[in-house]
Formats: sequence, structure tokens, C-alpha cells
Amino acid sequence: MSECEHWRSRFDTMKEQYEQEKEEKYQLKCEVQKLNVQLADQSEYSINMGTAIGTLLWRVSQSEQTIHSVLQGSKTEEFLQLVQGTLESYVQTYSNGTPYHPSQEESNESNFVLAICGVITNIAAAPYGRHFLMGSTSGCQLVDSYVEVLMQLLPPTFPKLRK
Repeated sequence: MSECEHWRSRFDTMKEQYEQEKEEKYQLKCEVQKLNVQLADQSEYSINMGTAIGTLLWRVSQSEQTIHSVLQGSKTEEFLQLVQGTLESYVQTYSNGTPYHPSQEESNESNFVLAICGVITNIAAAPYGRHFLMGSTSGCQLVDSYVEVLMQLLPPTFPKLRK
């Protein structure tokens, strides 16, 4: 085999390897794109589900009898912590210096936050609920977060949340 044939053979091998890697890269890009679409769909589903469940819980929590039942559950502390984290994250995300637009409060995400905040408001409106919130570490931390958030939100931002 001559030196020219050797280099030609090596070139052909490298070219074939390049084409294979190019195809693999394309396949991976397609897979990433497909996964991104799935993630967006799952995220939208989760937001819609959270909004629906939050709204239902908000409506149910308007009854003092159900507040007592809800607060007896095993996931109450975790729920209070989730509400606190969600509220703080939401306010931090939308009050980072970007101009406020009323449509921000019309999204499913905003409706979810409003619903879970409504649940806490309903809990705090009942004597048993107030006692529970103030007797719980997570409840006290959540109330402190509410106060901080309300001090940060100046008109005209987030009128529904300030209510």
C-alpha cells in the first residue's frame, strides 16, 4: 500500500466517523427538542393542576369546619413551607425591577399563588387557624413572609395579592 493510499484510507475512515458523529449529534438534538416539548407540556399540566387544586382548596377552606380538618392532616407543616417558598419565589421573580403589567396577575401561575394565599387567609380568619399558625414554626415563618412581602409590594403592583 502506497503512502497516498494509506492517507486516502485514513481520510475515508475519518470522514465516515465524522458523518456518524454528525448523525448522532442530530439525533441527540432531536431528542433534546422532544424532551423540551415534553417538559413544557408537563409543566403546563402541573400549573393547571396546581391552579385547579389550589382554587378548590381555597373554596373549601372558606368553611371553619373544614379548616379544622385540614389543619389536622399530616402534611400541614409541609404545605405551609411550600406556600412560603412559593410566595417568596413568585414575588422575587416578578418584582425584580421589570415594569408591572396587570396581565401578570391573570396567568395560571398567578392564580395558583392567589389561591394558596387565599387558603392561608381563610385559615388565619378562623380562631383555630390563627392559633395553629401562631403555634407552629412554619406558620410563624409564613406570617413573617406575608408581612415582608406586603411591605415590598407597593401600589400599583400586584393589587390582587395585596388584598
